[in-house]
Amino acid sequence: MDAQVIQKANQIIRRYKTRNPYDIIDQRDIGFDYTYRYPNLLGYYCVHVAQRFIRINGNAGQQDKDEAAAHELAHDVFDYSDACNGMTFQDTFFFSRSNSLRERRANLMSAELLIEDDDVLDPMGYYRYIEFYEEIQKRYPNAPQITLDHYAAMEFGEQYGGDFLTMEQLAQNLGRNQDLVDYKMKALLVKGYELPVTPELKSDYLKR
Repeated sequence: MDAQVIQKANQIIRRYKTRNPYDIIDQRDIGFDYTYRYPNLLGYYCVHVAQRFIRINGNAGQQDKDEAAAHELAHDVFDYSDACNGMTFQDTFFFSRSNSLRERRANLMSAELLIEDDDVLDPMGYYRYIEFYEEIQKRYPNAPQITLDHYAAMEFGEQYGGDFLTMEQLAQNLGRNQDLVDYKMKALLVKGYELPVTPELKSDYLKR
């Protein structure tokens, strides 16, 4: 499922030639506006008489507004049929671990839409890690793959771990919710990137 969501997100980016959720909402002819009626709601998506609507809490900060717009846009992409059948997607809090499949899907698409790969790969040390791993391979050409992986991860963390941003720092630099960055990390793993091992990247990372 995750791979299909990421693929769809990138199809949307190529089709509309932007990552800006507001521009995409406009191009898809979705009725968009801010609402001040529901203080505990970040945003919602619904379909009424064949017209699609997205409403975002006008009192939210700009970061939350942007992420809410991307999230509700994802509901339009994936959940239009359910919305036509009367379902309204009301989101009070994104990124919950207990969210339904629909919410997880919307979170993953919004992360892929709002954050480019290199915005995460470079500051977290991915490219330096690849260079380091190639050096380890040359040094130990006959070592088993599992041994190389473990050794490279341990050594890289000890030598360079402090040179790159943590997840929290990365989120602050990007001006994004840390959980959104967490979903972007999942997307990178699904794409096949061998990411440097950080405390956040546990063996069950993709299962969250």
